Amino acid sequence: FNVRTAPFGYDMLNIAVQSIESGLTPVVYMKSLTQYKGKVGDALKLNGTNNFGSKPAVWTIEAGKATQVK
Repeated sequence: FNVRTAPFGYDMLNIAVQSIESGLTPVVYMKSLTQYKGKVGDALKLNGTNNFGSKPAVWTIEAGKATQVK
């Protein structure tokens, strides 16, 4: 289990599932997104690109679970 990348992977999988559920192809669905509220926080589409940006986060293990340091 990699605490640093697991939440990002979870968000990407969730976006893929949402694209399938929407009936759109993943590319069309992702291009239509402007923001995403995910496990690692809000990701916003950067102006004029198809890239998303989010605030850096620090994760730790507390009681056996990954927890984002606030």
